[in-house]
Amino acid sequence: MKNMQDKLYKKGCIKASDGKMDAETVKTDSDKGVYINRKTGIAALRTSALLRTALFRLLGNIPFEKITLTRLCKEAMIPRSTFYRYFEDKFDLLNHSIDIFIEENRVKSDTVFFYSPQTTADFINILIEKIDLNKAQYKKIFEINKDGILFLHLQKGFMRVLEKQVLDAEMSGLFLQLDLKIFTLLMSNFILYCARIYLDEAENAGRDVFAENIKFFVEKKFFKEAEQFKQDS
Repeated sequence: MKNMQDKLYKKGCIKASDGKMDAETVKTDSDKGVYINRKTGIAALRTSALLRTALFRLLGNIPFEKITLTRLCKEAMIPRSTFYRYFEDKFDLLNHSIDIFIEENRVKSDTVFFYSPQTTADFINILIEKIDLNKAQYKKIFEINKDGILFLHLQKGFMRVLEKQVLDAEMSGLFLQLDLKIFTLLMSNFILYCARIYLDEAENAGRDVFAENIKFFVEKKFFKEAEQFKQDS
């Protein structure tokens, strides 16, 4: 248990003082060890929602690297001092947005790892449902930010989440046999590319067809035998 606590501390999931989980405190920078108090009160949740919505709107018009805190706070209609009460910078807000996506959609470790055919389908459906809520805006975001730094930081954010879920899996007796960095790099890139491909091909391949194709790909069902092909045709 001590080794697991050490791992969790390095990932910023527990505090050094007592080794206990703290739901109101998260580590936002693994190198600097910066902690931001993120309370779960109504005001904090409202501020978080306003800022995430503002960031989402701006990303469809401005590359992430050009979004300033002044512009972000103006779009969210909150003072900068309120922003700093909950977040260190826009990168911290982006990481928080990824965490919220995972929490709100109840994405579990076995789902995000594509542990079975069903969990693969579950995750792809979650991703598609999220995109379908505002497909036009996601297309804008991908287009505006295609040559910028946004997707690098999204990749890092998903890698951080995946590392945490690998630790969760270990605590339930499921151990990763791949190198952790290679695994999280591959999985985070796969998630982002799935989103990109769906946006590009949604009109040509419907939602169900897309999800089925991704499922076949993950299961390495690339080809059919001639007899099976004839029967399905």
